[in-house]
Amino acid sequence: MKSTEWLNDARFTSWRLDISDLGWPDPTLAEKWRRRAETFQKEGANAVVLCGFQFRWDYLVILDRVLGILHEITEICHEHQLKVVEYHSPTLLHTIRSEEDRRTIHNGRQEQVPFYPDDWRKLSFQEKRLANWRQVSARNGKPVFYEPFTCECFCPNHPEFQKAYRAFIRHHLAEIPVDAILSADLHFLPDIYSCACTYCQKRFLSEYGFELPPTEDPEFWENRENPAFLAWIAARYRWNAEHYQRLRKWLPPEVLLWGRASCCLSAELPQTGFSPQLCAEHFDAIFYEIDPRHHPTNHSEEIASEITAFSSIARHFRKPLIALCHVHSSEDLPGWLDFLKPYDARPWISRQTLHEDAVPEESLLETGFDYPETPPGKPTFEPVQAIFFSETFRDSLEIEQGKDYVAQCRELCADLVARGIRPFLLFDTMWDSAAPALWECLWMLDPRALDKEKERKIAEWQQQGLAIGLS
Repeated sequence: MKSTEWLNDARFTSWRLDISDLGWPDPTLAEKWRRRAETFQKEGANAVVLCGFQFRWDYLVILDRVLGILHEITEICHEHQLKVVEYHSPTLLHTIRSEEDRRTIHNGRQEQVPFYPDDWRKLSFQEKRLANWRQVSARNGKPVFYEPFTCECFCPNHPEFQKAYRAFIRHHLAEIPVDAILSADLHFLPDIYSCACTYCQKRFLSEYGFELPPTEDPEFWENRENPAFLAWIAARYRWNAEHYQRLRKWLPPEVLLWGRASCCLSAELPQTGFSPQLCAEHFDAIFYEIDPRHHPTNHSEEIASEITAFSSIARHFRKPLIALCHVHSSEDLPGWLDFLKPYDARPWISRQTLHEDAVPEESLLETGFDYPETPPGKPTFEPVQAIFFSETFRDSLEIEQGKDYVAQCRELCADLVARGIRPFLLFDTMWDSAAPALWECLWMLDPRALDKEKERKIAEWQQQGLAIGLS
């Protein structure tokens, strides 16, 4: 039976795996894991996220060993009253083109145990070749490569991938008694030209009535005035959201699900086709990863606006909010926890992944993990002012104009937060059940974002006494 009650008091931390853990079943490893579980329990954590085997398909040739490791760690954690979240990417695979790629993977991915196949293109799963599932660029008809992660990507529309991932998940659940799954990296990478595989092209034609033209066609590509191109943007959002819809149906009710997201306002989101608010109905919790380069004392506009947006999504869908903080030192921890409390966010404390010599989680929590339980039901504060932010309008603007629209929202959010006001962000998908009776004011960033139906509702709300503010 599904229960999210444990999330009301969840205090997460990262459980880091490294290359030495591949020595399992060495009994000394079990002792190391047991000591870590005892430490986390003593320090006040009550949930861990298993980190290290992120690009899960990288480990296909040693998958039984990986699952054995995760099984034993999960059992040890449960013995110490620690809930366990299994974290992986279903779509990304490291790809080696040169010796430089090996060095890049080893030096640049602190979250990943540096194990990967020399050439996974020959690998198969259930007699199906993984190479056939790759995303394809409309630019040249070839598989895409994502330089920041040195990887290639699977297309979530490919029917063989969908079938294989379902079997993959079932195999994991049969071996690891986890409490939740964090399925990450559902993106079309690296840009708006992905994915143009046969299945994506057929779906786009079938669902929207448009054929993808050659990339030399300026009337379509990057043309925000063309309804067909805007339909392409919308389709990619929906196709990625459908991954979570399928996964939620495949999972047993007692295994919770969420995805990974670091922003829901950015004007760059149409490029990769992932928008967390459009997936939220399929999640059991809303998750926000605060950029590891950011800190509450800097980048205040971006952090204030994004956590406001994520907390608004969580409250709208009546789901818990989890926030991942990359912490430099134990002295920084109280500041992070104080920052999260007004948003009713459940904390996930991680070491600073940008640093090779980062302080480990056990040391970050050495002074304890003091954080209040979130009362079930209503949030601890009610929104008194709302801001209308339209993703559809943002995506219809040229990139630089879209960035200006986002910046306007960030500035207003930060200003309200600085004045002690916790605003509520009203997204396009929230209008049907909007609750203006709770608001003192609804801020409008740009009147052009209103369609006829929204204009009608605004007029109705104004007659009821709601103030409209123009930013």
